[in-house]
Amino acid sequence: MPASLRQPAQVLLAALVLGLLADYLFYDRSFGISAPLFAGMGLAALAALSTAERRTPTRANLWLAAGALVFAACLAWRASATLTTLNALAVLGMLALLASSYRGAALARQPVAHTIAQLIAGLSDMAFQPAAAALYATRQRAATPTDRRVGPWLRPIGCGLLLALPVLFIFTGLLMSADSIFASYVEQILSFDLPLDLTQLIGHAFFVAAATWACAGGLLVALLGDERSGFGRAFGAVARALIGLIYIDPAEAHAIEDLPAEGDTQRLRMPRQAPIGLGAIEALTVLVLVDLLFGGFMAIQGAYFFGGLDTLARTGMTYAEYARRGFFELLAVACLALGLLCTLAIITRRPVPSHRRAFNAACTAMIALVLGLLASAFQRMQLYEHAYGYTELRIYTHSFMIWLAVVLALFVVALLRGRPQVFTFGGLVSLVAYVLVLNLANPDALIVRENIGRSDLSAEQQRGGEQVDTYYLTQLSPDATPALVAALSQLDDRARQDIADALAQQYWQLAEQQQRDGWPGWHLGRASARWAIEAAGLAKPIERR
Repeated sequence: MPASLRQPAQVLLAALVLGLLADYLFYDRSFGISAPLFAGMGLAALAALSTAERRTPTRANLWLAAGALVFAACLAWRASATLTTLNALAVLGMLALLASSYRGAALARQPVAHTIAQLIAGLSDMAFQPAAAALYATRQRAATPTDRRVGPWLRPIGCGLLLALPVLFIFTGLLMSADSIFASYVEQILSFDLPLDLTQLIGHAFFVAAATWACAGGLLVALLGDERSGFGRAFGAVARALIGLIYIDPAEAHAIEDLPAEGDTQRLRMPRQAPIGLGAIEALTVLVLVDLLFGGFMAIQGAYFFGGLDTLARTGMTYAEYARRGFFELLAVACLALGLLCTLAIITRRPVPSHRRAFNAACTAMIALVLGLLASAFQRMQLYEHAYGYTELRIYTHSFMIWLAVVLALFVVALLRGRPQVFTFGGLVSLVAYVLVLNLANPDALIVRENIGRSDLSAEQQRGGEQVDTYYLTQLSPDATPALVAALSQLDDRARQDIADALAQQYWQLAEQQQRDGWPGWHLGRASARWAIEAAGLAKPIERR
């Protein structure tokens, strides 16, 4: 509760400062150096308030703060729209997890159900705690001697002003009707121009209010820890109850309660089970049938499933038909299979050891088959990329398959060891690592290098006279510009001229964007693109229509 804080007003003041800072850095601006600056300021405010309130954080969860700073820096590094979205979601997600677990148990050791319920309770408190803290701080302030002296004057004056407004409005209207000269003076007074656009002023006010509320909620939830409000406790209890209907964590299921005293006897308790669940036999039936289906598919397709160029001669399919046919279907099957495995692992009752061993074996067999399907889809996409080049969709889909294979492997380890945290926490860490690797790899630059550098065009392409799609390359983000400038010498004259014209236009667009955003919008990726264009002598004036 806010009452347990020493100075809740300081928390609200810090949130207001952060809200004003967010308005200055982000309102009507692109992401740039403002992102890591604001994230660093917010985390510094949390650390300072934590010290002032003597509320020590859990060190095992501080890696979330470091991760949020890293991805905030990536927002000022990569200009790709896809990477910008992923980085922004990573920053928000890690900050939300940090706030909900700032003073809680280490995420790596928490039961899955407790982590989910804690996150839901924390998110609900972020919406309600700022109002409670503001109300408590107001009452606390009103109880000080200074406010006792000032309060009796402020309240009557405010009420008098409200009562005087309609009276002044009526009398002013009558007097304006009585005298045209007086009316002209009143009209001049009322027709003054505001120094700011009223619409823009309202937009800034809403932005500051929303940012202040979000910052206050995050700071309060982090500092209060498990001291949830009534709303937070209610949402957390509902989340725990709903999860408890279908899932009981193994560590909690086998917890020993009410141990008998020495010499006493007591009935042995069976491990706790969720009220709603699926029997082991039913789950095994589903798993075995799906395993047989996947196994039959792999066996039938084995003759050409993993084939390469020779496969085309046997099937009569073109590159596009071979690579496209079934690719997205196989990927969808892999994702749905993972969802099925997670669902069955959650709702299946397995109190008997033999049932657990059979269930684990059937799940492991399904994952092995799904990995085979992923390998086939991976190979098909690789063949398609080799023939027709790279695009953003192909790059992200290809890399997603690798991450999905890692998640499947984590599921097997968690299932065999009986530790769901290995899957949940490991999946979170692997997702963070996946997004970080994407930032390091710079997919847009990779697309440029691979598409321009390809020299082994297929026979089908040679017959079609296909060339490098320069238009697509010029539509990539500024992350691709340095690689595009470096590869100009590998293009023919026409393609080189088309790209040079596009880069000149991009240069002036980036210059205008930088001038509009100011220093908060300075972005390393966009600045690197401008530097590369300038170094190549392509920053020439363009004709304005």
